[in-house]
Amino acid sequence: MKELVFEMLNPVGRWGRLHGDYLKERYPSQYNDLLSSNELWNYLNNIDRSAQIRYELLVEQLKESIGITEETRNQNHNEWMRKMNSVRMVAEETVMHELIFQSKNQNT
Repeated sequence: MKELVFEMLNPVGRWGRLHGDYLKERYPSQYNDLLSSNELWNYLNNIDRSAQIRYELLVEQLKESIGITEETRNQNHNEWMRKMNSVRMVAEETVMHELIFQSKNQNT
C-alpha cells in the first residue's frame, strides 16, 4: 500500500510514460512481468531520469556545436528560437531512438 501511495505522489515522467506505452504495445510480456513483479514503476522512473539527463546533455552539446548563445538570443530572437527548436527536435529524436523505443532487454 505504501508503494502505491508513493507512486501516486511521484508519477512517472514523460519519457517513462512513453517507454511504458511502447513496452505495453510491442512487448506485452515484458510489461506484464514488470507489472506483476512490482518493478514497473521503478523501471520506468529510471528510464525517465536517464532519458531526461541524456536529453539535457544533448541539447547543451548541440547548442555548443552550432554556436547558440545568449548573445544569439539577444541579437536575433527569432533566429535563436528557430535554432533551439531544431536542437530540441534532434535531441528528442535521439533520446527516443536510444532509450525509449527499446525493450527492457535492449536497454540493459
